[in-house]
Parts: sequence; C-alpha cells; structure tokens
Amino acid sequence: MIHSITPNDSTIKRSPWLVGEQRFSRISDRDQISQILKEIREDNMFVTVATPDGQNTLFCNSFLLDIKEEQIRLYRSSRWPEKSDVDFFRIYFRNNEGCWHALKALLDRQDSHSVSISMPKTLYVLQHRKHDRLEPPQGTKAFFTYANKSTSDFQVINISESGMLIRSSEEDITLPVYSRLNEILINLPEPESLPTIKQAQVVRRFRSAKDKMLYYGILFKSDCKAGKNIIWNLRMKEGNS
Repeated sequence: MIHSITPNDSTIKRSPWLVGEQRFSRISDRDQISQILKEIREDNMFVTVATPDGQNTLFCNSFLLDIKEEQIRLYRSSRWPEKSDVDFFRIYFRNNEGCWHALKALLDRQDSHSVSISMPKTLYVLQHRKHDRLEPPQGTKAFFTYANKSTSDFQVINISESGMLIRSSEEDITLPVYSRLNEILINLPEPESLPTIKQAQVVRRFRSAKDKMLYYGILFKSDCKAGKNIIWNLRMKEGNS
C-alpha cells in the first residue's frame, strides 16, 4: 500500500500512503507509541484508514474511540468494506505539528459502529525536510538542557533553519524520540557561539551501521528566527572562507 516513489511536497502533505516506506523512521518504544495515540484521541483528530477492497484500496476517515493497554477501538465508517475477510489495513494521521504517522493494523473484532485492533508494536513517522541542510565546520558541537540537566556535547552533522542532525559519542546518554530539549547552544570550533535555540524536540533516533554511533534528528520549536540567524551566520562564513 506504500509505493516507492520520489515524493514531492504535495504528496507528502496530502498522500503519505504513496511515499516509499524508506522515508519513514520507526518508533518501537511502547510508552511513546501509547502517548502519541492518546494525544490524537484526546484532541479528537481524524485518522485515515486505508483498507484493501478487491484490487483497489479504499480510504475512509475515522477517529479513535478508546485506547487501552493492549487494544485500540476506532469508529467504523460507513465506507468500511462490506466483505468480512478484511483483516489487515493501515492507519495514517497527522499530529498537531503536521507530521504524518502510520501504523499497520490487524483486525481483532468489529461491530456495526466500531473496529478494534491490537496496540501496534511499531509506529512509522514520515521524515520531511522543508529546508536545505548545511554541513557546519568540523568540530561544531551542540549543548543543551534535557530533563533539567545540562548534557555533554553532541557533534552537529548538519543543520537547517528548522532542525539539525547530531551524533552522540557517549553511550550513557540516550535521548528518547519526542523528548524535549531546551536552551540549545551551538558552538563552532573557533570557538564561537551561534544564536541560542530556546526549545527543540527529538523526532528521530537511529544507530549508524557505519560507525555504530547514535544519531538524532532534532526539530527546532517555535524559534524560526534563531534558525534563520544560524544559517545566515554559517553562509557568511562559507562566503568568507
């Protein structure tokens, strides 16, 4: 149901089911998955259900009725296939920040008004960059506060107006996906500091097969001016080098 095509902005914004699965990162932490789904339920946000219907895919809107530890119950749309042999489908939704999520669902039970599925073991998050990323000078590091504690430095791999990719060399520091970071200070190797970013969020975490280190995708929160100033400073340095 997810096709391998090169997505444009329109596809990503409106039809994430057409985007190749390689563009989705994965969340496997049960508590994080449960929290994300509960937020969708509490905000009464619509979800899109994609079900097989013969040789075609049927799309219908739904919403979450109830979330328990092991089960999720959804509203059964009038467009739900009449055939009783539908047991696998996908669910797509956007959070309050407009980021698309997807999950694979196995049907547990259904009645005339609802459909129940098991709590998913994996949640998929569509990665989308609105801005080009720059590689800062080698040795650029990021310092920030996490869980009310100041962290050790992280290596900045690339950066844009809206986010950055950082690498951790210390195994004892693990940042959960969707955790909040505060007062992010980016230090260039001169040494020189760039404008401080007030708040950010971890939106992706993965371990590189090449160097075995943990990498984190960071999204800057409500501080676009700082991101623009950082990129302006880096481009000025590129022009003067």
